[in-house]
Amino acid sequence: MSESKYQEHADYLEQLGKNQEQAASDAWEIEHFLRRHESDGMILCDANRSIIYQYFHGGDISEAALEDAWANNHPVFRNLARRASEAEVRAQLVKEIYGLAAGSPQAKKLIVDSLKWKTTEEVIAKRDELKRLAELRHLPKEELREIARTPLQAQFKPIEPLYQSREMILSASPAEIRRLIRVSGLDAVNAVLSKRSKD
Repeated sequence: MSESKYQEHADYLEQLGKNQEQAASDAWEIEHFLRRHESDGMILCDANRSIIYQYFHGGDISEAALEDAWANNHPVFRNLARRASEAEVRAQLVKEIYGLAAGSPQAKKLIVDSLKWKTTEEVIAKRDELKRLAELRHLPKEELREIARTPLQAQFKPIEPLYQSREMILSASPAEIRRLIRVSGLDAVNAVLSKRSKD
């Protein structure tokens, strides 16, 4: 190998090493940035890593640059996937409920005001109930008559296999029991609860 070729190869290997070192440093900085902001709802996922890489366009990534972009609420960083807070979830549910509720703005406001002290699960149940009513309002009269003739129990789903024992229902959380009653009906839940435990 000629001296020039040898030097060219050596330079290539040196640059390759620097690139790999920088890539490892960039990955480390991104990972630590995402972890630092987990309490802000940040999700550790490839989509967020990809967004950050694109933002830097192959440039070096540092803690200072990441935090600066975050502190200045850069539009790219607003696209990072984050978990919704309880308050955000409730606000979205209330907005949906207001849109689904029938009647005047005052009537809608009364419904929304009544949700203030309800649990999130109860607010979800109210949203689902209003969705169902909205769907029913758009059905042809013939279909509505058919639904009205259907026995109430037939409108529920069979109780899930996990909850077909008394012990499993008794060990479920109150929110889970409310969900079961909503999906499978109170009669189905009571039927399981009335079963005797197997000795």
